[in-house]
This record gives sequence, structure tokens and C-alpha cells, in this order.
Amino acid sequence: MLQSYLKTALRFLSKNRTFSLINLIGLALGTLGCLYITLYVKDQYSYDRQFDHAADIYRVTSELATNGDRHTMVFMRIVVCGCAHGTSIRPYAYWIIRTMF
Repeated sequence: MLQSYLKTALRFLSKNRTFSLINLIGLALGTLGCLYITLYVKDQYSYDRQFDHAADIYRVTSELATNGDRHTMVFMRIVVCGCAHGTSIRPYAYWIIRTMF
């Protein structure tokens, strides 16, 4: 049964070479695009997941709006410190400002 399917497919591919080539290229590009999108989404969801408290990591940004243009910048580091003993306050953050030069 499988042998007859293969014979039929090879016969069709040999008779319609241009059509088969277009179909195979489209299939390859579609598969490549799907694989690329899957890898990109997986990479985005795995960002900073190697840390123990990944849900407590935040990115602080600054937004600048000039002449209708909006720019988002990250220019300082933030370090999360431990809680004070005996309180229900979650860890707090403080700024580390380092000179770049």
C-alpha cells in the first residue's frame, strides 16, 4: 500500500516539476517561519527564568516624549534588597548609579 503511494507521488513529481518545486519551496518556507516564531516566543518567555524568584524581577523604564515621538529607556540598575525583619513589607529596591566613564 505504501509502495503504491510512493509510486504515485514520484510520478506526479516527475510530470509536474515546476508545480512541485513551488509547493516544496512554500512548504519549506512555511515550516521555517513556524519554527522561527516558536523559537522566538520560547526565548521571550524564558527571559530571566533562571533566577529563583523570577516573578519578583522588574524592569524599570523611563519614557521620553518629544515632538510626538516616544522613546523608552533603561539607564539605571536596580537591586532588590531583603525585607526588614518582623515586617510584612516585601523586598524593596534601591538605585545603583555608576559612572560609565
